[in-house]
Amino acid sequence: MKNFWRMRDFSVFSVHYAYVDHGSYLADQLFVQNRVRVRFKGEMRREDSHYCIIFCKVLKRDAKRFEEDLARLKDKNTGEIEEC
Repeated sequence: MKNFWRMRDFSVFSVHYAYVDHGSYLADQLFVQNRVRVRFKGEMRREDSHYCIIFCKVLKRDAKRFEEDLARLKDKNTGEIEEC
């Protein structure tokens, strides 16, 4: 099961995504670790949930690594659950 959506856009150099992340932003650590450049555009969250939907833009050359990092996100340990 995927935790991201590839959005339609007519950009030549980048791909737009929306993905689900924990309130402690676990995916950010993976992006930094694997040197994936991500431009964050916004986020959406509910007050009663520990999860957020993040909207971002990734260079086309980094898109494959971005998707691989999100696939590894389910293996991250959240420790204590924090509020989003």
